[in-house]
Amino acid sequence: MRDINFKILLPITKESISTEVIKIASSLISTSHGRLIALGVVKVPPSLSYSYGALPAQRYRRLLREFARFGESENVEIRTLVKVSRNVWQEIMDTATERECDLLILGWDGKTTGQNRFFDLTIDDVVRECPKNLILVKPGHVGEYRNILLLLRGGVHAQLTFDIAVAIARRFKAHLTVMHVEGPETPKAESKRSERIFKNYIAKLGYQGEDIEILNLCPVDIENSIV
Repeated sequence: MRDINFKILLPITKESISTEVIKIASSLISTSHGRLIALGVVKVPPSLSYSYGALPAQRYRRLLREFARFGESENVEIRTLVKVSRNVWQEIMDTATERECDLLILGWDGKTTGQNRFFDLTIDDVVRECPKNLILVKPGHVGEYRNILLLLRGGVHAQLTFDIAVAIARRFKAHLTVMHVEGPETPKAESKRSERIFKNYIAKLGYQGEDIEILNLCPVDIENSIV
């Protein structure tokens, strides 16, 4: 990212970590811009003392050391941290606040209902309760990322969203398509005007000469147009 003080928190569990999560997190950080913090949290039930978490904490440290070595191969400095807590999600939130992190990245298994792997929370709970900017990464075929679609509507998060998309596109040498969708009832003249404004807006974000395509659509079926 552009800000040398930009910090990303990456909570690590055996279920949430994947090659995709690591590579995408690494693509947003370089050794000269920003910091990546890998966090492992050992959960200790209320009926047990905190000393119960000593052995699992050692395992976490070994896992995070391996993770840090992978970061070196990606030319990224990764700081590791292991904590013991009664409440894993609360510990993650507290760490994000204490370390003044700007972004949280989580591996997501694609489930939208029921108790999944987000530290005893559903995905809805995670999105609702997270006070930081959040990226969910669904495992796929990381080596095949050649085309990225970004839905952008402007607003306070547009700059960060665009920065993230461009960083990932650069990392994977991918083509980036930015889609701006309007309602089907939008007059053609107004749509053309919106397209010009949208292109100027993206230019002002500071990305010119990139492999970026801009689409301004007024579909009847927005969902199918995106798919």
